[in-house]
Amino acid sequence: MATSYKILGQGVPTTATSTTLYTVPNTSTQTVISTVTICNTTGTAAGAYLYLIKGGATAGTTNALVYNSSIAANSTVTLTLGLTLSNTSSTVDFIVGGTATSGALTFTVSGSEIV
Repeated sequence: MATSYKILGQGVPTTATSTTLYTVPNTSTQTVISTVTICNTTGTAAGAYLYLIKGGATAGTTNALVYNSSIAANSTVTLTLGLTLSNTSSTVDFIVGGTATSGALTFTVSGSEIV
């Protein structure tokens, strides 16, 4: 099994819309998300959302990792997580980010894919 360490995904969600940051690509891959960085690029605080979606589910309070957490103006928050995601023949896991303020937050997901 080969392990590839990399930036898994990035995104800038629009207001009140969740953006898929990373999806496990195929059934032969397992993924470990080691770090999620959330950067507020504006001069006002913004609410952040981060969801870990187990195959087939939708973003909501039952799968929230971060829920409307205020990210201070012009600041960065780094979350060290160690989350394991997979892709089976019937379900695909993914991670989603969102914000209450359009274009205020950028998300970067880093980790490793094991194939």
